[in-house]
Amino acid sequence: MLLQHRPSAFVSVSGTALGKEPNQKPVAETALGGLAENDARAAIEADGYKKVRAINKAADGTWRARALRGTTEVALRVDATGSVSAD
Repeated sequence: MLLQHRPSAFVSVSGTALGKEPNQKPVAETALGGLAENDARAAIEADGYKKVRAINKAADGTWRARALRGTTEVALRVDATGSVSAD
């Protein structure tokens, strides 16, 4: 299986992808500087994964989860900007 980096699923009000402009933070970022669990789940689902489960916040502020890509279960990481990557 080939996993590719995809841009953040979060988009600013102006319609530009977040992270493209300096000092721009995700719309759903919490006051503590990280994404909420629902936001991390939404980013994973927006990236095409299904049946997201075992979602936990790591000490470094990223979210870790397991989800299905087709019929294959994969471990994922979601950073504070909403970017999803294989763990």
